[in-house]
Amino acid sequence: MSKCPPDPRPRCRFAHYLFERRLGPRDVAPLLGCSHEQVRRVCLPFDDPDWRRPSEKLKQKVAAWTGGAVSASDWLERERVST
Repeated sequence: MSKCPPDPRPRCRFAHYLFERRLGPRDVAPLLGCSHEQVRRVCLPFDDPDWRRPSEKLKQKVAAWTGGAVSASDWLERERVST
């Protein structure tokens, strides 16, 4: 994730959380216990072919790390966007 403004395509709340704090996948991946590539993929726009749904374990780690600012239910936005 770059430090430039996110494009207008819908992304998960976690992507916006990282952007607002000027953090990238390499900054947070070690804290979440996953690869920077996994963080990058879950933060891509929902319509990107490389976008990946985070595991339940990753959702829980993100919720804990963000202090609840990003909850597990925030990842459901993709279903709301695509319908």
